[in-house]
Amino acid sequence: MTAVSGVDPISGRRTLSNAKDWLLVHLDQQRHPLNAIDADLARQTIEGLTSLEPEPWAEAWLLPATQLASEAERLEVSGDLAAAGAAWWQSYQFGFLGRYPSPLHPAKMAAYDHARATFARATALHDPPG
Repeated sequence: MTAVSGVDPISGRRTLSNAKDWLLVHLDQQRHPLNAIDADLARQTIEGLTSLEPEPWAEAWLLPATQLASEAERLEVSGDLAAAGAAWWQSYQFGFLGRYPSPLHPAKMAAYDHARATFARATALHDPPG
């Protein structure tokens, strides 16, 4: 049974519903960890979450992260470096959420690795480079 607060009274863990509510509030208020992320895509990802367990959590956030990285690659090759930098930044944001709150599982570590790599790509396109 779940308490009104959305936290399981026995384990003290958040429920999926409570976590989604928390994420959506932070997204709407542009609060960490959702303060610099594409709101529409983040909302879709949050609504599609099926579990708070590390593997499905990381997978849910890495799907848009990977798609954004592919788009960033395409934009970079086409010479649109400003748009590529923005796409790399968004890919980083989604990768960061995939490892959130900490990369203490191999699936979350993969998201962390993605976030580090895409952060480097995004900042390399800053003027001056980051």
